[in-house]
Amino acid sequence: MAAMRFTWNSTVTRLAMLRSFMFGFAASVIWALLPLVARERHDGSAALYGYMLGTLGLGAILGSVLVPRLRRWLGSSRLISAAGAVLSVALVLLAYAGPLPVLLPALGVAGACWITALTEYNANVQILVPDWVKGRALALYQTALYAGLAIGSFLWGHLAETMGVSGAILSAAIVLAVSVLLLYHSQFPRVDAAGMSLAMGGKVVAPIVAFDHEQGDVVMSIEYVIPRERADEFVVLALSLRHLRLRNGGRYWGMFRDIHDGEIWREVLLVESWLQHLRMLDRMTVADKALIDQVRTLHRGTAPPRVLVGVTYESIVDEEVSMDG
Repeated sequence: MAAMRFTWNSTVTRLAMLRSFMFGFAASVIWALLPLVARERHDGSAALYGYMLGTLGLGAILGSVLVPRLRRWLGSSRLISAAGAVLSVALVLLAYAGPLPVLLPALGVAGACWITALTEYNANVQILVPDWVKGRALALYQTALYAGLAIGSFLWGHLAETMGVSGAILSAAIVLAVSVLLLYHSQFPRVDAAGMSLAMGGKVVAPIVAFDHEQGDVVMSIEYVIPRERADEFVVLALSLRHLRLRNGGRYWGMFRDIHDGEIWREVLLVESWLQHLRMLDRMTVADKALIDQVRTLHRGTAPPRVLVGVTYESIVDEEVSMDG
């Protein structure tokens, strides 16, 4: 659940899952229909199919060597888009190219594009996701990728029955090209990898009320005093703050403006338990802390924003406030 919550509120993981699903969906046509491409040729044989697979593998090896240089030249997101665009062209050649001197190089290029895209997706998730959820984020990304492979393989095999092998491969090339165009401007954020390292946790004041630390909601209220001329800037940062709180474990988040004093804003965060509240503090990265500090610089006054933390009465075990008292 923590991984799903993080993914829903994390631009990096949602973008990686979407783009990898679309890439796997279209590129799966190679693995699904390549045996049929070899069989339908007049010189088709098991040996030819082996040569085709070997060319794919060789292209992947050469592509992996070129990935670092291409990344420095194009950037990670542009490189992924370029790999998808080139692969769509290679698929067209795979669908209609006759001579082996054209077909085999196209397969080599396809293998290079395949490994390039997968390498960049994997690298972005590992670099731009904090350590506490990295393994689960990678698992969700791979689930999306292989879901695309499975669904795409089923669809292209079905289309090959009705449209022919060449028609199915051409359809996959068109889908891939369209997805590249639609997602071209959906770029992975440029975040310093050091910003994803965990920040030193702040000091937590020990509660004096006895309550169940594993059950019962915890509500945190942070009161800011924001000058009217800086309210627009504060609202913009508050949108990023919302994603930060929710992806780190918050169940509910809201920002409220006082109706009697327009300079007072209250951030309200609901967490499912005290232990989850402590986990949220431990999950804070350097980039998260920088955002919170940026929000607090808009706060007016020498005193820091006022923070109040409360728990539901159901979790309190003190006899003085029991429901029977």
